[in-house]
Amino acid sequence: MGVNPFTLALLLCGILVVSVLLVLRRPSRLFTSLGTRIPRQLTLAAHEGPMPIDVRAPVEYLGDRLSGLGFQALNPVMRLPDFERLGHRLLLFAHHHPQEHALFLMAIESGLVPDAQLMLHVLTPLDQGRRLETTTLAALGSISSPKGVTLTVALDVDRVEELWHRHRRGLASFERSERRPPSAADWPQEVAEVYASWLQAGVRAHRLVLDGRKARYRLRAG
Repeated sequence: MGVNPFTLALLLCGILVVSVLLVLRRPSRLFTSLGTRIPRQLTLAAHEGPMPIDVRAPVEYLGDRLSGLGFQALNPVMRLPDFERLGHRLLLFAHHHPQEHALFLMAIESGLVPDAQLMLHVLTPLDQGRRLETTTLAALGSISSPKGVTLTVALDVDRVEELWHRHRRGLASFERSERRPPSAADWPQEVAEVYASWLQAGVRAHRLVLDGRKARYRLRAG
């Protein structure tokens, strides 16, 4: 008995759709992949329209947790266009702790499949151009920190409270008078400056090399 051509066509279409979704699901470990191309300058653009479905739940949950820790959400929510791929958005959310002078950043990657990927980063500017930073971004631990930056890579935290506790423990090494309030009104500029300093550190450490078009950096293997 032969195979029904219509059934066969549906099966092939199904395989094709699943294959496309798997390819587009994530841009290959965006934050850590050696294949990731890193722009030479961070471009931020205000996000317009509703939040992607897979982003809403983690944003609301983390926002509630951070609010309970004394943080205030900052606007606008920003997009990182240079990190986006077809069907994907990379959104950056910021929360400010006015008493502790800290900026809590959440980068959330949204894709076609509801499987948002999350990166958390906390920073407190200090006097004389120094900074204290606590992050879940493992790649930063592979290079020497920029001058004046004290970094803690926290890969074993399961809750935002644990990350915040780790950051506050680092703050205990500094006098409160050494802290400089981050710019709550112009936080994207603060983030761009932090990005630029880490990019320079990666170049100095020979961990970043320009691609063929010299438009982006890529992570060097090893």
